[in-house]
Amino acid sequence: MERPPRKPGEKMMNRGMASFVAVAGFVAFVSSSFIFMWALTTYGGWIPGITGPVVDWSDPTWRRVLLHARTAVFAGVVTFELVFVWNCRDEYHPIWRTDWKHSWALMAAVLLSAVLTLATIYVPFLQVLFQTMPLNAIDWVIIIATCIPALLIPPHILFGHTHEHYPGQQQ
Repeated sequence: MERPPRKPGEKMMNRGMASFVAVAGFVAFVSSSFIFMWALTTYGGWIPGITGPVVDWSDPTWRRVLLHARTAVFAGVVTFELVFVWNCRDEYHPIWRTDWKHSWALMAAVLLSAVLTLATIYVPFLQVLFQTMPLNAIDWVIIIATCIPALLIPPHILFGHTHEHYPGQQQ
């Protein structure tokens, strides 16, 4: 409410927004790829066809390794987005300079999404339905650690705004 509305005819997907989306997409890709490769290496011993021999994915052991890796990536992608959404609230400020404590609707949506994600991973009939398996504490440490960069994507820099003054702000 402190800033004037966009000008009529101004594109919502301007250069700054496109940069923000591209950087966020790349960071999410790197995060999820790391989680997948980490899970394959940790639970399978190597990355089939890359750091070790090609495997038969129909083998029950490797099917379980793949299920674990896919579940970890699912949890990682959802976690990344639930963290990243806080960075999308304000194109003029980084997360640590926004008033996030008063975003009750966003907090509720993030909490509900987290609960549903955990249910998908830990409730037995949902595991069968969504082809997931329980993750352990080490999996979650890796997932959370790889999702922290979602908070560090600087919207105020990618949108080309400096932190010195913002549209509509008193100088």
